[in-house]
Amino acid sequence: MSETLHRTGDTAGAYVLKSLEDMRRKLLDLTARNRLLNFPIDKKHSSLRIINELPDQLYKTLIGDKVMQFVPVPDPTKAQLQQYGYLGKDEKQCEISLKAAPDAKAWAEKLGLRTDFELFTEAQPNVSNYEYQVIKKARNTIEQYLQNNNGLLSGIRRAGVNADLPTQQLAMLIQKLGYKDLGEFERDTKAGIPLRTASIQASLTDDDIQTLHFPSELEALLRSIHGKAKTSIEETGAGILYLALGFLEWYESDDSNKERYAPLFVIPVTLERGKLDSEAGLYRYHLSYTGEDILPNLSLREKLQSDFGIALPVLDENTLPEAYFQQVQAIIERNKPRWSVRRYGALSLLNFSKMLMYIDLDPARWPAGEKNIANHEVIKRLFTSQTGEGGSSGVSAEYMIDEINQIHQQFPLIDDADSSQHSALIDAVMGKSLVIEGPPGTGKSQTITNLIAAAILNGKKVLFVAEKLAALEVVKTRLDKAGLGDFCLELHSNKSHKRKVLDEIQKRINNRSLDTPPLHIESEIARYEELKRELNDYAYEINQPWENTGLTIHEIFTGASRYRRMLNIEPKDLHIEGLS
Repeated sequence: MSETLHRTGDTAGAYVLKSLEDMRRKLLDLTARNRLLNFPIDKKHSSLRIINELPDQLYKTLIGDKVMQFVPVPDPTKAQLQQYGYLGKDEKQCEISLKAAPDAKAWAEKLGLRTDFELFTEAQPNVSNYEYQVIKKARNTIEQYLQNNNGLLSGIRRAGVNADLPTQQLAMLIQKLGYKDLGEFERDTKAGIPLRTASIQASLTDDDIQTLHFPSELEALLRSIHGKAKTSIEETGAGILYLALGFLEWYESDDSNKERYAPLFVIPVTLERGKLDSEAGLYRYHLSYTGEDILPNLSLREKLQSDFGIALPVLDENTLPEAYFQQVQAIIERNKPRWSVRRYGALSLLNFSKMLMYIDLDPARWPAGEKNIANHEVIKRLFTSQTGEGGSSGVSAEYMIDEINQIHQQFPLIDDADSSQHSALIDAVMGKSLVIEGPPGTGKSQTITNLIAAAILNGKKVLFVAEKLAALEVVKTRLDKAGLGDFCLELHSNKSHKRKVLDEIQKRINNRSLDTPPLHIESEIARYEELKRELNDYAYEINQPWENTGLTIHEIFTGASRYRRMLNIEPKDLHIEGLS
């Protein structure tokens, strides 16, 4: 800040810098309401937590333009529920419930899935390929034994199912796959339950993301998240869907027992609904990277710096999640041993829009000297000028439009405009700052369209910002209709993805017709001026006094229409006395 202050060089400049910094800080919500500081990690309906994944592998897969999908815990079959004692039969052989059906987490444990929300730090296979083949051989032996003994397991140990291994060694081996003992392994084989996962390594390097939800639960949660993310795009043009990897578990004070979670590494993603699974009757959802920058959690950085004097490490584009977690862990171990980095993962809705404004308004990111944001005339007037030039309020006077020379060349119109709207355009082109207000339907979008066209004609670059996406689309449609659509670059919603923006820029570079002036423009302007002259001449004539009547033609016609209604007399029945 000191360098920028030196460039500004006066007390007013210092005040502008301080005021700008105060405004920037207000953009960062440092209260517990901010999900970037107090993430609701345990609320099942606001985010989707993931398990059994490698943060670095997830990141590499997504930024490698691969599409991933979420995998549920499979629903238990009736045979499995009977096998594990959830279903039984009464004396009449009718099916009865013996205990409450398991939730997804409990059933995942039955299937041998690791259910800890802490993600892996490295891939760790639970059995080797050789060991897995030994287990498969033992299973085949059991299946053959059941086939030869009418489906009975009695005497199976004496038949030698150990697949060339001692029974105790085989029992230890199958426990690596999550089986309690040989008995459970044999019963699962008899019930036709698929062999459990051979290796965690395989599940960590595919395109699936494991969750702790049954299929219907997973689809409902993803449908809700997808709907909210889509609504944000449609209404504001901002993407708010992120895959958060790694969380800082922190406390407001040394006396606090309430842990808070702040995401450390967030990847901007899109969620698309896939085809309907006809067998399950559910939709699958696919996850992909948007191409946007990986942003640091600036709210957390500012909170830690201001409240605890802790500086988070810089997150650059080459930093992998695990490396960043280790950097953060090293810092907090020195300063806050009670805090920790938790390797959780969650798909959630996070709003970074104000954070992006915070970054853009940083004077250090702007060029030095007069082009610095702190020296911008609008910024200086915003913080230092309440009166005088640029600080007045009220309604500006309208220009005499027809008396301005070269108006089509200086202040052109491509859409409808009355004199007040055209006057506003003239003020804007002349560099004045103004606010245009009006209820819906008063021509604001037409005025904006005309302003953009006039700025383009004068070699200006225009940034058009709106709170609602619909407002952007209305103006873009009007510019397209006027033939100026190719001069516009849309930087909102899914159109702001880097690849799409670069493709659009390349399209403009290759479009040579943008440098060609429109044909017949001068003849069209001449025709317009001729029609305008005729209309003005007509208006002039009907507002001139008619001979010695003392009334204008307009007043005569108005009076005739009024008397015709009042007297109910046809004009042909009227005559002047003394005239034959």
